[in-house]
Amino acid sequence: MWMEPMSFTSKAFLRPLDFIRLDHDRQLALSHWLTNVANSRQPKTALPEFDLVLRFLKEDMPLHHRDEEDDLYPMLRRRCHPTDQVEMILAELSQDHATEGFLRQHIIMDLAVISKGQELESAPRLFDDLRCFAEGQKRHLDWENEVVLPLADRRLTKEDLLRLGRNLALRRGMGFSI
Repeated sequence: MWMEPMSFTSKAFLRPLDFIRLDHDRQLALSHWLTNVANSRQPKTALPEFDLVLRFLKEDMPLHHRDEEDDLYPMLRRRCHPTDQVEMILAELSQDHATEGFLRQHIIMDLAVISKGQELESAPRLFDDLRCFAEGQKRHLDWENEVVLPLADRRLTKEDLLRLGRNLALRRGMGFSI
């Protein structure tokens, strides 16, 4: 199995940047899984994991993107110094999210067909999409883990982190208390 669903308590949101890092680890594991499926050219051998993968792609990943687009990135724009050159980086990462969303929808549709036991007419396209998505994810996560999150560690205030944690919890239907 590529990974178990993330289980967490409301305390996880007291350290929101660590929560985001953990989500990045899950995305990286997904990228490896997608690459393996693409390289095997036998997606039916991965059927046992399809439900987890589809749930992650449909639910968890869009939540994560909202965490970043609606909260983390705007906070960084407010707190970073001009010398951090964060605007250019965040613009690129936002564009990545749009591209990932497009590919993610195609991958979800194709994996849903396969999971129902049907033949996929566009299997070569699926393998290309899986590889492209996985490679893009790895590059994107490198930027976020190596540049964005260290900047967030340095620049975000305690109040920012509390707000970020609260918003992450609310987005997942969980309570938040200090």
